Amino acid sequence: MIAGALNRLWHIACLPGARRFAAALADPGAVQRARLLALVRRHASSAFGRAHGFAAVRSVADFRARVPVQEWAQVAPWVERIRRGEQHVLGAEAVTRLLPTGGSGGGSKLIPWTAGLAGEFAAVLAPWIADLQRRHHAVLDGPAYWSVSPRIPELAGGALPVGFADDSAYLGGVCAALVRPLQAAPAALRGFANVEDFRYATVRCLLARPELRLISVWHPSFLGLLLDAARTHRARLLRDVAHGGLDLAVPPALLSTLAPWLGAQPRRAAALATADWDDARQLWPHLAVVSCWADGAAAVPAAALARRLGGAVLQAKGLLATEGAVSIPWGGRTVAAVTGAVLEFLAADGTPHWLDELDDGATYTVAMTTAGGLWRYRLGDLVRVEGFVQRTPCLRFLGRGDATVDLVGEKLDEAFVATCLAQAAPQAGFALLAPAPGGKTGYILYSDQCDADVAVRLEAALARNPHYALARSLGQLAPLRCALVGAGAEAIVLAHRAAGRVLGAVKPVVLDGDPEWGRRLAAVHVEGAPC
Repeated sequence: MIAGALNRLWHIACLPGARRFAAALADPGAVQRARLLALVRRHASSAFGRAHGFAAVRSVADFRARVPVQEWAQVAPWVERIRRGEQHVLGAEAVTRLLPTGGSGGGSKLIPWTAGLAGEFAAVLAPWIADLQRRHHAVLDGPAYWSVSPRIPELAGGALPVGFADDSAYLGGVCAALVRPLQAAPAALRGFANVEDFRYATVRCLLARPELRLISVWHPSFLGLLLDAARTHRARLLRDVAHGGLDLAVPPALLSTLAPWLGAQPRRAAALATADWDDARQLWPHLAVVSCWADGAAAVPAAALARRLGGAVLQAKGLLATEGAVSIPWGGRTVAAVTGAVLEFLAADGTPHWLDELDDGATYTVAMTTAGGLWRYRLGDLVRVEGFVQRTPCLRFLGRGDATVDLVGEKLDEAFVATCLAQAAPQAGFALLAPAPGGKTGYILYSDQCDADVAVRLEAALARNPHYALARSLGQLAPLRCALVGAGAEAIVLAHRAAGRVLGAVKPVVLDGDPEWGRRLAAVHVEGAPC
């Protein structure tokens, strides 16, 4: 009853944002251009605004003339000033924390979090939640699980906190206050450093909530691995549920925080004892919706997860990045997040387009301007337009552009991998990192300098990217493997990549998202290493 009341209050709180979003769909270009000029005025006094003459900007054309599309290498020095404690650098609002995301040559990016950026997330999460609750009424009658991850080490020497305890923090304000009592598992779970213990404790808490209605995670493998842990530890979990407690060595303070989820439930244990633990709906009979990424590299694991949900709806989450939202679920489609960040879409030749200038079926790279202080920042995400809702495009995420590979959210890019390889295999004449073919998701290094030591050094270097490190610790990525290749490997790669292009225009790469390289390089594979 309490959950139902809180959920309905949450729904009411989301309705104004949903109405603003619905109205904006009729003229997204005007909405976005007006928002851009408002942001320029608001942040003209910042160091970035002064350096780029924001006070003299009178039109979007003025703005574009003064601020070129930014890569992370151009943004990083400004963020470093913020990390050291300087305020009003990229924007005029106070930065209260930094959110880690993977990418650049340094292995980690830190995104400034401000009240304005929180407002942008709220402006697009409100219509998503209102639409979800309208289309799937059952989620209103029980708790939800918003994913919690084990704590990742914070960067040393920073003046600001890094990261959030759980995903519900993105909701902000009144909505976050309403949602936290509805959490089916506590944010304190991030206190587990050991990933197996983290998974066990998470499943234990979730099994205590048979009325669970909604699960929201990022990559589908996160939930898939939780379900695997439940099946593996079935007997042990049944004992914990029946008798209470947690069969782990847990610090007293953490155990005290988890106590409300750890009471004895003999009747619940009896019901679970007869359930099929490969079917999520038998573990949580009222589970209505699972929200996760389902496009790009996440499509295959999302399909596999859907088969384990026992009829619960798997909703494609849209393109929600740490930096801001690009698209959200709305009316059964994935619609551009028109009321959030300012979005520009770059054609293959680099020409920028507004939301009302996109062509159906065309592919674009996304650039974003946010209230958090990112100005025309190229995300590197590729999207394709798949129809429209009124005049606003529906967008499908295709993958990461700019030589970036993102299998489960680890976001490896060419510059970072090249730096890691230079450290791990400085004598290599040929090196190519690519997804492993088939089996468990992970990477193989194909190189003429490849042994166990190289693999260890490269794995350690890649782990400077916090998302890669987290994916490895969670088991979403298998350990990196090496395949020793001989003469002719580079020629094979160049010949394949030159198909349909001038050979002289083909640039060497050290990162490629195609899992077929093992097959292509089989002729030059040196026996004794996997390929």
